[in-house]
Amino acid sequence: MSMIYIAGAVLFVCIAHLIRIFRWELFIEVYERPNRKKLMQSIACGYLLNYFLPCKLGEIPRAWWAGRSMKNGMALGFSTVIIERYLDIVFVGILFTLMVLGGG
Repeated sequence: MSMIYIAGAVLFVCIAHLIRIFRWELFIEVYERPNRKKLMQSIACGYLLNYFLPCKLGEIPRAWWAGRSMKNGMALGFSTVIIERYLDIVFVGILFTLMVLGGG
């Protein structure tokens, strides 16, 4: 029974990983055609480093790794990661407010 839970957890993590790649790709597509493989590698690298580094410092190597392969350079990589993190905070704030107002 516990293997089913582990398999389900791995499946959900993989789906979340893909959704994050597609969302990040939307930010980059405005300026250039992103390399999905590089985005996947950089997100995986960032996730790995976030397990070991405090304060989500794995996002810095993630932006650097992705920015190396972009035509617009690392500035686009860093700016898209900053915007993504900002939108994450706004969305969590909206959900929190709705839960507080809804009595949940």
